[in-house]
Amino acid sequence: MTSLLGLGLGFLVSMLATPLVRRLALALGAIDVPEDRKVHTRPIPRLGGLAVAGATLVAAAGALGLSYGDAAGIVRGEELRLAGLLGGFVLMVGVGARDDVRSLPAGVKLCTQIAAAALLLVTAGPPHAVDLAPYGPRVELGPWGWLLGLLWVVAVVNAFNMADGLDGLAVGLGLLSAGALAGAGMMLNEGASALVMTALCGALLGFLPHNFPRARVFLGDSGSLGVGFLLAAVSLSSLERQGAWLVFSAGLALAIPLADCSFAVLRRVWRAIEMQRMRTARVRYRFVIEKPIGLFAADRRHLHHRLLDLGFSARRAVVTLWLIAAACGLTAVAAVRWGWVGPVAGALVAALAAYFGPHWLYQELRLLQRGTLLPLLDMSATRNRALHALFDAAAGGAAFALALLIIPAGSRPGFPAFLAHTGLVGAATVIAFWAADVYRPSYRHPSVSEALVLLRAGFFATVLSAVLHALLFGRMVPVAGWVLHGYLLLSALLASRLSFRLFEHMYQRGRSTGRRVLIYGAGRAGDLALREILANPARGLVPLGFVDDLPGLSDRLFCGYRVYPGSQLEQVLVSLRPDDLVISTRKIGEERVQMIKTVCQLMGVRVLHFELVWGAEEAQRADAGPAGERVAAS
Repeated sequence: MTSLLGLGLGFLVSMLATPLVRRLALALGAIDVPEDRKVHTRPIPRLGGLAVAGATLVAAAGALGLSYGDAAGIVRGEELRLAGLLGGFVLMVGVGARDDVRSLPAGVKLCTQIAAAALLLVTAGPPHAVDLAPYGPRVELGPWGWLLGLLWVVAVVNAFNMADGLDGLAVGLGLLSAGALAGAGMMLNEGASALVMTALCGALLGFLPHNFPRARVFLGDSGSLGVGFLLAAVSLSSLERQGAWLVFSAGLALAIPLADCSFAVLRRVWRAIEMQRMRTARVRYRFVIEKPIGLFAADRRHLHHRLLDLGFSARRAVVTLWLIAAACGLTAVAAVRWGWVGPVAGALVAALAAYFGPHWLYQELRLLQRGTLLPLLDMSATRNRALHALFDAAAGGAAFALALLIIPAGSRPGFPAFLAHTGLVGAATVIAFWAADVYRPSYRHPSVSEALVLLRAGFFATVLSAVLHALLFGRMVPVAGWVLHGYLLLSALLASRLSFRLFEHMYQRGRSTGRRVLIYGAGRAGDLALREILANPARGLVPLGFVDDLPGLSDRLFCGYRVYPGSQLEQVLVSLRPDDLVISTRKIGEERVQMIKTVCQLMGVRVLHFELVWGAEEAQRADAGPAGERVAAS
């Protein structure tokens, strides 16, 4: 009943107060002027957050005053926490209102956010543990809880501030998040937090008609910072069960703002850091910071901006993000009731964001295609054989532990005995790898020979571990456990040894700048031509695909690229618009070559010839010039 009173009062007060706040904003000159990165096309008053903040406070206090007997039960024992919540909220709204009237430096606002977060943590206490049930144990945080709580509040406040980019977007997201947190609070018997969230829901609901579909007033920083702080505070201090923070419910309730903030931070960091490929005695990779990392540099690359760039109307983009936020909010509430929902939904949302974010929205976050990990794998430390042996020992022990977790072997040993078991398996793994010559080959450019060495070593390590374990500890592990151990160990071995080649392969194929090239001939010579193009980016050639005269190869994939029919060469050139066509094979008759050259000349496409040249005394390498006809590789 008290929460319903808060909802109704918040709606009524906000609906009536917003026009008054709009007039105040006009009188103070708190106007949001259109800019290149902004969507609105006319000046619109800010300071709408004052109406939302005032309505939230009046609604919460009014609901407590009207509930009589319920008020004491709701507030009892929560006085200190509510005081910190109120103090931080007023501080954030005040600084946001000052920024709406006259802009404040980003550093000042960040310091204020840290101060508000510290006030909340001192009064409400930091999270003491994280609840991972039923898929993991309770993780005690200790002193790290203070840092985690501080980062959470600052991150959510900034995330909600970033989401305020389209009419009604931030208001709707705040309304849905507050509704989810209110529902979760009721299920956890957090009456005070549920009241605050329902009051906020009412205030945002009353403000929404003034802000959507055509905004007459904006929330401004007074609203986005204040509402973001309330959401951060309640999601941190109230979503607890037996003293453990329900992190999955908290993250799902705020999924859209947090995803947008995460993408923004990653974009701005990797925009400043470039991967440089150096041609020394051998190709080396390193990181280069070309400009300062501007975490607070505003841009037009947020989620709502990207939806607009994809062809969404402003209203459709807002409704789409609302629907996603509503689904995540309902899942957050369900995760409070059924513990297994949180980890599953959290992993699913993270996986979808990790895939669709770089694939559809932010090509600059295709980190593997940008070669982001190559400098790390090219460091001298990561090439150290002693470090490889330590990694292999850890991988062997971890594979054994995970196999026992999945396939239990009777009564599990105590922790000291368990360490002895995993230590034995780790040591046996290193001995087997050394005996199988795993540490001798270079895995910078592995071939089938190196892969066979790894397969043999993985099998030998599993057998040796099983034999030694049976001799020293008895037959405790079933055969299925050792089979799973071998599979996991071999997966780790292949991933570690072949990772540099895999990431370099993705980097080579991820280049998109240069002269666009079609390769004529989808055979062994075409494969060699493709390798030469990918391995030498200095040539400035970017492969588009292959052309071949064999009908059976048309529309198939060869070396990861599509094969186009040679009989339709002219149509292919018109469709793909390549700059060059590389003839990779000599099996094409002279008459056909002349016809290809004629068609390419008419289409303005340069023709190159790829040849593998063997010399008796020294290899010859000739790069094609502006009018070159030949690309030779030795």
